[in-house]
Amino acid sequence: MPALTENQAPKPFRFASLPLSTEAWEKELERAADQVRLWFEEATKKFVPPTKQGCRRFASAAFELSHHDGPKSPPDRTTNYGRSFLKALDHRRKVEEQCLRLSAAYAPEQIGKQESVLRLIDQTERYTRKFLQHLALQKGGGTDPIRFLGDLALLLWAETNNGDVPKSKSPKGPLCRVIYKTLVAMKDDRKPETISAVLRGRRRQKNCVENR
Repeated sequence: MPALTENQAPKPFRFASLPLSTEAWEKELERAADQVRLWFEEATKKFVPPTKQGCRRFASAAFELSHHDGPKSPPDRTTNYGRSFLKALDHRRKVEEQCLRLSAAYAPEQIGKQESVLRLIDQTERYTRKFLQHLALQKGGGTDPIRFLGDLALLLWAETNNGDVPKSKSPKGPLCRVIYKTLVAMKDDRKPETISAVLRGRRRQKNCVENR
């Protein structure tokens, strides 16, 4: 099959421009929600995509962010501490998982205790992510779109995967893939490498040089 020419290639999805009537907004939200679900499905087969309502929620948030030109608000200390806590919690989970494997081999009577600790870690992670999402929603447009959409995507994945979410923040990971396609729809030209750097806390400004 011959390759598509530039004029034949499908154009990337873009959010509609404002203003929109109520009827037009509902149609745009449905159109965007269908696209959001496709982005999640294409990003990974390991995790179930968000529900229809979750996709509408993500699409609505992205649409609002794409039309917000307000100044960025300074980082919230609670959010920063929360992110650091989640990283430490992930490390602790790996330690406890190793302890569980050792218990299975050498101390079967400890298996129940180790499994209880792992359940507590999973529950703590879910509630921490929900609280960070609450803080992000309070800040609204003042939040960097990458961080905001990243938190929201993980929250929605958690809802349909029993609290489990993609851990990778690499440029080719599921989270970056979803955010990249969302930013394209928002006419934000940041690359996957930049998205990954922001998610890892290594870059905060949109106008930084791409390669440093």
